[in-house]
Parts: sequence; structure tokens; C-alpha cells
Amino acid sequence: MGSLPHVVEDCFGLLKLYSNGSISRSTNINFNIPIIDDGSVLWKDYVFDKHHNLHLRLYKPTLASLTKLPVLYYIHAGGFCFGSRTFPNFHNICHRLASGLGVLVVAPDYRLAPEHRLPAAIDDAMSSLKWLQTLAMHGDIGCDTWLGDGVVDFDRVFVMGDSSGGNVAHHVALRLGMGLVGLEPVRVRGYVLLAPFFGGSVKTRSEEERPCEVFWNLDMYNRFWRLSLPIGDAKDHPLMNPFGPSSPKLAEVNLNPMLVVVGSDEILKDRVEDYAKKLKELGKKIEYVEFEGKQHGFFTDHPFSEVAERVIQIIKGNITAVLVYASPIKTFWRVVRKKSTENYSGIPYVATLLNACLWTFYGHLKPGGLLLETVNGIGVVLELIFVTLFLIYAPKDMKVKTAYMVGIFNVVFPGSVIAITLLSIHEKNKQLTIIGTLCVGLAVGMYASPLLSMVPNAIGFALGLVQLIIYSIYKYKPKVSDKPEDVMKEEGPTQLVKGVPEVQANDEEAKL
Repeated sequence: MGSLPHVVEDCFGLLKLYSNGSISRSTNINFNIPIIDDGSVLWKDYVFDKHHNLHLRLYKPTLASLTKLPVLYYIHAGGFCFGSRTFPNFHNICHRLASGLGVLVVAPDYRLAPEHRLPAAIDDAMSSLKWLQTLAMHGDIGCDTWLGDGVVDFDRVFVMGDSSGGNVAHHVALRLGMGLVGLEPVRVRGYVLLAPFFGGSVKTRSEEERPCEVFWNLDMYNRFWRLSLPIGDAKDHPLMNPFGPSSPKLAEVNLNPMLVVVGSDEILKDRVEDYAKKLKELGKKIEYVEFEGKQHGFFTDHPFSEVAERVIQIIKGNITAVLVYASPIKTFWRVVRKKSTENYSGIPYVATLLNACLWTFYGHLKPGGLLLETVNGIGVVLELIFVTLFLIYAPKDMKVKTAYMVGIFNVVFPGSVIAITLLSIHEKNKQLTIIGTLCVGLAVGMYASPLLSMVPNAIGFALGLVQLIIYSIYKYKPKVSDKPEDVMKEEGPTQLVKGVPEVQANDEEAKL
């Protein structure tokens, strides 16, 4: 008589894999996490894959928006083995993102391992994007009119993944960048990867020196890989190691801009940093941000902490940078293809580069000015590229005039302003007042000016007002509590633009 089946893998007592291949999974999970409700966000569930009975949840800010809402996909964590849109921690994070960023958040479920091993989760994430494509092409697909006409901007979609969800987001970017899937008219503009869950056969330094966090440890991570990878595959499987021997060559993939965030005390820290570094070396648009002293899940576990507020600012900054500063990319793609600037003027790019430089300096001076520094720092890089391309392809007379303007307005003037401010004005408040006033005057005056022949005045003036609003937020923002994270009140940090979301879960119907 054969031996009885025995447990070969055990995850927290909630998920067990037996020697005969059978699986037991408990749904009795004690989260001990309060679910918050202040009416600032509406939410509703939809079925996006009837065949696999998969749902997604939409989160929409209640505050009226003058423009269509950008879309942010949130792909949850859980080591590919746990998680759902209904989990209180993921639910609360989506509310935080919807209200804090002013976006429509889409939180899809995906099939879990080991019942459904990878690439099932990636396939399901792509399926949820195809659902959005159907929505864009055919309206509210017969469900109801909850989204209404003209609510969603399908041209401004971002994908955010948390831990294992970050791994999924990477592979979504890979499939779209390789042209394997078409989503028109939906356009994914960029990605946010929060401590993406990658692995490999060779341990990193942080995995060697810091195999344990307060909750997570390397043994758990290895167990998740054993449960989620296709049976019998090696540790450097492409689904695990983006730079493994069998992985696609990322240099050949057209990846959209990506923000990568990790805590300095995470087991995954070095692997995540290496991922961002290698992509940057390949010429990809990558922003890497590391939070000192933070461990895995610091954003998801404490969505209303001071550090979570900083994460929101950084995400907002990168989204703004992509949408505002990256807007001339199509124009310069045309310039490069035609090897000519045609009748375009270089003034808009010289002026915008000056504006970005000064705002970056102001954000650097201002305590808590991380959003300004991030947005405009990226803007400086992009505008430098635009100005350089303009100088390369402009006619000789225009090239000379533009180079002259660059020397004065992008080198001499900002350099003098920074030097005088730092060397002659020693009081921080005076420095901020002078630079802030200069930035606001330049932004509004510049964007409203008829000189910007390539940007319609109404649009330009609106962008100037965006800068003014951000400046006002930081000039008058109250000081954030400096209490330790574990004793901060659940009321959350000071709001940036809209109220902090505190909403109660409801599995089937919108909270109206």
C-alpha cells in the first residue's frame, strides 16, 4: 500500500501543495485591516473574462474633473499565489491611488498559482487590457452607464504592478513593446513597478546579506517561485529573470517610460536596482527611486503614511512628466524622419528647458518638494534631447540663432540665478520666495506668450497654471507629521489636490 499524500509546500497554512499534486486553499484570512469610507471614490465590479470567471474593480474619484480621467491599472501583489481586488489592503491602495492621483483605477484579478502557473497571471492581465479596448471601442459594453460618455481618456493609460504584480507589469510591457498585442485605441503611456518580484539562480548581495525582513524572507520567495513557475523549469526562467540566458533581448524591445520603486532594506533591493540599471544602460526611459530604511510592502501596508504620500507624489510627477514634457515626441519623430525642422521655431524648447531647470532648482530647495523636482528633472532631460535634435536638424541660420539662445537662456541665465541664489542669499525662505516668484512669472508668461508657435496659447496657459497650482501646494502645504510610521493616525497625510480616500469595500455594486 502506498503512503498517504503529504505536504510538500506550505504557505502560511493557507495554501498547501501535497505530494500527489492536490492542493488545499483556505479563504479564511484574518487581515485585521480597517476598510475606510469617506465617499471620495465610487467603485464597481465587472466581469472581464467569463471563461475564467475573472473580475476587475473600477475606482473613480467623486470630485468632478474638467478633463477625461487617465487610467491606472493596479496589478496586485501576493507572490502569484495570493491576492484579489477584494483584499482590504489592495482595495484601500486603489482608493488611495484613485483619489490621490485623480485617475480611474482598474484593479483586475488574475488566476493564482499553483492551480494556474505562470504565464496565466500575465495572460489575464493582458485580457483585462483587451477588456478596456472593448470598452473604448464599443462604450460601456452593455453593463450600464456608470462610466458615462467622455469620462475615460483611453489615450492616457498607465500600468502599475506591486511585487509579483510588478513582474506581471514588466511582462505586459514586454508583450506590448514587442508588438505581440494590439490595443488601439487604448494607448499605454508608461509603467510603475513597485519592488517587482524577480529572481535568478545567482543570489544578489542583498539576498545574501539580508535574507530576512520583519515578515518576508528568502525561503518564502523561493517557495513562491516553486509554486508559480511551470513545473520542471529552471530558476533562470524568462518569467523569473528578465536578463536570464533564455530571456528576450530587451535592447530590441520598445519599452515605454518606467518608474521603478523599492525600499533600501528589501531582500529584493539589489535585484530591482540591477534591473533598472541595466534597462537604463540599454537606453530605456527608466526612473529609479529608493526609499531609505523601508522594507517590502511599505507602500501597500501603510497607504496613508508620510512615505506613501511621497510615493504618490513621485507617481504623479512621473505621469505628469510623461504627459506634459513628452508631448513633443511625435513632432521630433517627424523631424528625425524628415531630417528637417521645417518651419518650426526653437524658442518653445529653449523656453521650456529654462522653465524646467528653474522649477527643478526650486523643488530641490523646497522641503518636501520632491514632486516638483521629479517632474521637472525629467522635463530637463527630455527638453535637452529636443533642443539637441533641433540644433542637429535646423537650417544653418536657425541653428545659429537657436544655439545663441541656448547659451544665454539655458546656460548663462539659469547658472547665474542658481549661483547668485546660493552664494548671496543665505536665508532659505528668501531663496524660495525669489526663485518661486521667478518660476511662476516665467511659467505663466511663457506659456501664455504668442512666441510659442508650436503650442496653442490656451493649452500653454493651462500648463502654466498647472505649474502655478503645484507651486501653491508646496508653498502653503502644512508640515507633515514626523511621528514614526507605526504610530501615525489612520486619518492619513495632508491631501495634495483632492481628499484622501477612505471607502468601504462592496463586492458587487458601486458605492453611490
